[in-house]
Amino acid sequence: MPGGWFGSEFNDYFRVSLRSQQGGGSAAEANSMNGLGLGQFDYGSGTTGWRELTLPVDKTGDTIQVDLGVANVADDLFDSQVVVDFVEEVRDQIQPSLTWNNTAGGMDLRYTVDNGDLKQAATIDVYWANGPGHANRLGTPVFSHSVPAGTTAGQHGPIRIAGNLLADNPAGVTHLVAVASPSRVGALADVQVAFGANANATAVSAATIDIVKDSLRAAGQRTVTITSTARTPADQARAMFQNLTNAANPVSVNVANQLALYAAPGDAVVNTFVQQTQGMTRAQILANAATIRAAMEQEINNQGPQNVSRHCADPAVVNVADLGAGAFNATNGPLFVNAIRPRVTRFLDERATNNCYHIEITQ
Repeated sequence: MPGGWFGSEFNDYFRVSLRSQQGGGSAAEANSMNGLGLGQFDYGSGTTGWRELTLPVDKTGDTIQVDLGVANVADDLFDSQVVVDFVEEVRDQIQPSLTWNNTAGGMDLRYTVDNGDLKQAATIDVYWANGPGHANRLGTPVFSHSVPAGTTAGQHGPIRIAGNLLADNPAGVTHLVAVASPSRVGALADVQVAFGANANATAVSAATIDIVKDSLRAAGQRTVTITSTARTPADQARAMFQNLTNAANPVSVNVANQLALYAAPGDAVVNTFVQQTQGMTRAQILANAATIRAAMEQEINNQGPQNVSRHCADPAVVNVADLGAGAFNATNGPLFVNAIRPRVTRFLDERATNNCYHIEITQ
């Protein structure tokens, strides 16, 4: 009863602790008259309002130990009390899930209410995570959704999480998790950047990968493959030869496409291919690939490799990468382009000639 005694040495206190035998969890609260503050007490009765302490338990059954303590301090008068009014088992009713939205971009949050209509209002929080569980959460929620009491049993959603909320992730992220409670978690693997057989992963910086991943999330696109990165002159000759002999088009069409793509130094290499293959069929060109590519490589060195293609630039100065455009659909491809274009030094849409998006990022 704090009236007249609050702030004095007669600072009575209480403690309450809960422990779960099977679940292994614990929860506790302890405080004193002075620690609670005068505003927590009703002056007429000397009591506080009800305080709630909650403990997650094993859903298959559990044993809970409750320890209570209360003490007078500095005298044996005006005994303090702790009253346990009601102990209730509340079943988690919300199971969330996450999916990438490759139509509108970002993610979709869905949830199921089970065991009847929702008895208590709840919040679903979405976190970055370094694994699929509740304990793997990193930082604060990137998105929250309130579910009011009375929400009907069954499936609900989708609730869209815009792609612009999913940038600038902390280090170590492997998943995003939607959390309704410690035991009700929906996990989604983060977007992934893969490397093709002719791509050198060591030539692409972590900062470049972050930009690509942010743009994938904006597009709701689960994965993309980097098909080409920094190249040696020999590798540049291989790539150009491959494009010039693309079986989807006549060789003459491929030549026209490549001449439209490159500047004068690159055109000189394309023209070397034309000279070397004069009068040959596609089969004959492929049969003489080694000789033709050697001549093209020599011309690349003559022109200066970096003048022919930025793929031949020093990756410590500029990262150059081709991203396989076939991973995207007609809807989320533009979302990806709109997200990545402002963040790169140079962007080229090479879908018509090389089926890729070409990016350059100064380091």
